[in-house]
Amino acid sequence: MKNNAQSHPLPIPERRLRSRSRDDYSDRRAAPRFLAEFPARIFVGEGRDAASYPVTVRDISSGGLLIEAPDIPPDERRLRVELRIPEGVMPEAFIQGVLTTTATVRRGPQPGGAPLLGLAFEEDLNLRYRRTRWAYLRGSAALLLFAAASLILATKYENLYYFWFDVPVFLYSLLVGGFLISRFLFAACYREGPRPPAELPSLSVVVPIRNEEEHVTRTLTQLMESDYPRDRLQVIAVDDCSTDRSLEAMRQIQKTYPDLVILGLEKNAGKRHALAAGFGLATGQLIVFIDSDSFLDPDALRYLVCRFSDPQVAAVTGHCDVENIWTNLLTRMQTVRYYVAFRVMKAAESVFDSVSCLSGPISAYRREVLQQILPEWLNQMFMGRPATFGDDRSLTNSLLRRGYKVVYESRARVTTIVPDDH
Repeated sequence: MKNNAQSHPLPIPERRLRSRSRDDYSDRRAAPRFLAEFPARIFVGEGRDAASYPVTVRDISSGGLLIEAPDIPPDERRLRVELRIPEGVMPEAFIQGVLTTTATVRRGPQPGGAPLLGLAFEEDLNLRYRRTRWAYLRGSAALLLFAAASLILATKYENLYYFWFDVPVFLYSLLVGGFLISRFLFAACYREGPRPPAELPSLSVVVPIRNEEEHVTRTLTQLMESDYPRDRLQVIAVDDCSTDRSLEAMRQIQKTYPDLVILGLEKNAGKRHALAAGFGLATGQLIVFIDSDSFLDPDALRYLVCRFSDPQVAAVTGHCDVENIWTNLLTRMQTVRYYVAFRVMKAAESVFDSVSCLSGPISAYRREVLQQILPEWLNQMFMGRPATFGDDRSLTNSLLRRGYKVVYESRARVTTIVPDDH
């Protein structure tokens, strides 16, 4: 993969199949590793006598590198590394210009294999940036936020001062400002749910898929590799009559994970009916709906179910971030919008057990409650026509009208692909 085409980090998957659902699983990696292909330079020796070698970085983490280095002498163990991490290869916090650091050779080339060296940084980048650049960035961001808040307060004071000159306009301004401030105040009162229960409930995860050939492999793989007991996790992928190679990609994944359930609809029925068709095959106590371009954190499902310890909770939505943050300014702007929508707005609503929208990227429902409202949801009409948009908000409204608790769990995290052009 050429780095100029890489718009978001690509984590290297675990080599062992279903490793996270094993009883003996342990995280052998202190930090995630990301696929890469960009140049770097290695220096051997000190001062003017140091020899310089061009190398290619094949993967990178905050703790080290895997490099292709055919020219470095095999007996060298301590090296100096100079590189610039391109955008899209690692999370943006690590894109900090030219990096120069010392590294130790931890793994040499294998006999008959490619000349690959595994290097461990002398100091983990997380620790290095936490005490240097990240500290300065946090301070600068705090000052900027304080300046912006001061400007807003000054503006609102002007609204009060001139209130009687134009009551409708200034009343609207004050009400909107008060509403937004209240969201942040209520969000500050939000608290995470309890620890995941020792006895986890059975889950059926339904993924509706329509022309997602590019992302479906990663979506389903990360689902099957979730840190959730294998005997309690059912994954159902529903192809809504895709016109690309999505169904073929799903069948390829099924060869690796035979317990993946695939349902191919004969004609395009829409997302609601695709979800309902998947629900018809579900056997779990809880039903989870996930979009086909949502990528789960390994522990997302564990945290999602912890809220159901309250018997009045009928449904839970998780937290969604933007996967392709680093593509351009537009995706960065959407990242801020997603954060506010979930960690501020949904968190504030969750304080009152009344989240107004269980978002498509990840949401979970009690089976019996979903069964009760499914006919109403599937047959919803608008101006005499079947409703095909706003399926997640419509489903949430059906729950709220019946007095159920609908909450948000910030630890159940997924990411999603957002548009990168207007």
